[in-house]
Amino acid sequence: MTNYARYIGLLLEAFPELRPNVQREEGVYCRTSVFVEFVNAAIAAGDWATVDKAYAFAERILDTDAEDEVYNAICVSFIEHLDFHSHPTNGPAAKKRLSPRLLSEWKELEAYWEEYAKATGLKQNEEAVVKSSRKRDAGRTAFRRRGKRRK
Repeated sequence: MTNYARYIGLLLEAFPELRPNVQREEGVYCRTSVFVEFVNAAIAAGDWATVDKAYAFAERILDTDAEDEVYNAICVSFIEHLDFHSHPTNGPAAKKRLSPRLLSEWKELEAYWEEYAKATGLKQNEEAVVKSSRKRDAGRTAFRRRGKRRK
């Protein structure tokens, strides 16, 4: 089982360049946000080797019977915050590189936010502001996802 400490160790082993930024943060969600920001920079740069390596890492963590907190962090702080919209060419290309499992998780999260927007009457730009509030929304979405693991 992959717990928080093991996950961060594996993350820093796979991506040692993240160490300074990860060590500045506290908590699994904020530390995972450092990871997604790194991957979003790779998407913008068209660095497909890094993107593919990151996707494989995320999927490997999901496959390791990760503790709920780690599983949820990968879903709501990584998958949910992958930026497929800012770069007109690389964003869609990065989305196409997702494995079926990661794509399924991404679609589930997008459906959740569409439902949330409809229920609250938020417009698309307001929804983006709500989604960008990582600490508050990651916890809320993590609670929603608890027990919804897929194998």
